[in-house]
Amino acid sequence: MRIYGLVLGVLLFGMPVELVAAEVQAAVDFPALERRWENARKVMGLPGVSIAIVQGNEVVYEHGFGHRSVEPKVAFTPQTPSYVASVTKTFTGFAIMQLVDDGKVRLDVPVVTYLPRFQLSDADLTARITVRDLLCHRYGLSNWPIGFAEAYSGLCDDDFFYRELPHTNIKGTWEYDNLHFTLLGRVVEAVSGQPWQEYLRDHVFVPAGMTRTTGRASELYAFADVAQPLTFENGTWAPATLRKHDTTMHAAGGLGSSVGDLATWIRLHLNGGVVDSKRLLSEAGIQEILMPQVNPDTEFWRFGRKQMGLAWYLGDYKDDLLVHHFGSYIGAHAHVSFMPQHKIGVAVIANSDEDMSMFVHRMTADVYDAFLGRPLEDSMQGFAESMRDIAARQAEQDEPRRRKLNLPLPLKTYAGVYNSEQWRTLVLEVRDDTLVGHVGQLEFVLFRDQSGEIRADSSLGDQPFQFSESNGAISEACIGKESNIMRFVREAIGSPPTVF
Repeated sequence: MRIYGLVLGVLLFGMPVELVAAEVQAAVDFPALERRWENARKVMGLPGVSIAIVQGNEVVYEHGFGHRSVEPKVAFTPQTPSYVASVTKTFTGFAIMQLVDDGKVRLDVPVVTYLPRFQLSDADLTARITVRDLLCHRYGLSNWPIGFAEAYSGLCDDDFFYRELPHTNIKGTWEYDNLHFTLLGRVVEAVSGQPWQEYLRDHVFVPAGMTRTTGRASELYAFADVAQPLTFENGTWAPATLRKHDTTMHAAGGLGSSVGDLATWIRLHLNGGVVDSKRLLSEAGIQEILMPQVNPDTEFWRFGRKQMGLAWYLGDYKDDLLVHHFGSYIGAHAHVSFMPQHKIGVAVIANSDEDMSMFVHRMTADVYDAFLGRPLEDSMQGFAESMRDIAARQAEQDEPRRRKLNLPLPLKTYAGVYNSEQWRTLVLEVRDDTLVGHVGQLEFVLFRDQSGEIRADSSLGDQPFQFSESNGAISEACIGKESNIMRFVREAIGSPPTVF
């Protein structure tokens, strides 16, 4: 595979990527790209997006398109911060590598050395799983209750975390999951004595001059020009019903940033751990990050993911090594990638997910094709028109999908407090002729689908919802299905007649 194969071979032997760096010669017509992207964005009716492009140690282009909010419609700029979701993992990994440089963490030491409460159902794996293993998702650890509590409800303190940890699913082979990095965040805290957000602030954001990056939702949404998370509802863009809170900002997905700051993040990696004459990580640390650890051999659209380093995917785009990580959440999408051998990189963020995510990745592909002198193979206009038509058909199909709840008894019969030792507390309240539920920070609305089943609409998707009765009263509420079911027992049972 031409250059990619050569670079990957160099990485495998632990030699510097710079040994095969190749200068990019193509002149890029940025105004033409702007017109291409803006025309497509308008055709699709998408809200806002911003992009920054790095070459060597310089930001050679940055621009914003569309709006960061709906009321009023204010321009989305390269300085506009937005939630960047799983791109956070690359920062947590970097923090670990800084602590390695400082001699406070060793990659191949068992995690339990730093987290004495760490315990899995497999005693042998508990004793031997290492920091390096977590950094590359080697054993495929996943735990739905912890994931839900950390990312959605916000009801996750250390006691809850370590009580649920022994129930973790262990795939035994590579599988991407937040749990690996929320564990690493706890390693950072245990070793440094600081919350992971404060550690990154003091050791990365401040010294790098990343003034638009934060691990606190309260700080992110306090920026005057912050991107408003948006979703498409009833034919128009509207503020998302769920957005991040301080309690749901975790070390696997808990940062907000701007493309201007993410360009600094790319420069730091392209230039061996140095940014603006400040060394934040040793060159050996950067090389370690880019060393292949596992072979997921997957892909995302046209971006291959042949291998994984420490927190970053080591894949390819048209045979060139592409180091990358993306992030997505309701009302937010982020793409950060770079080609070490060509010394170019791209950061893009948007204030919507779903259709906007593919628009973001097509913008990125355009950049790499343009810089490497390749034709822009995809018709962005054709793509935009196709996506618009698909969205229109889906809207027509979705209109009758959500039907009135129409429960047999008055809605107040079902309202109340439901408790669960594992999931904490569910509160159901009557609002606008339906039931609205809350589990911590997660809010959802109950409705009936076309088949007549009750469902809960939230950022988790439309989840099955069910009431149970006991002795003639509503006694239980359940969300989800199969292994991901959340069961809550009503706090005080009333006395309405049995209905189902």
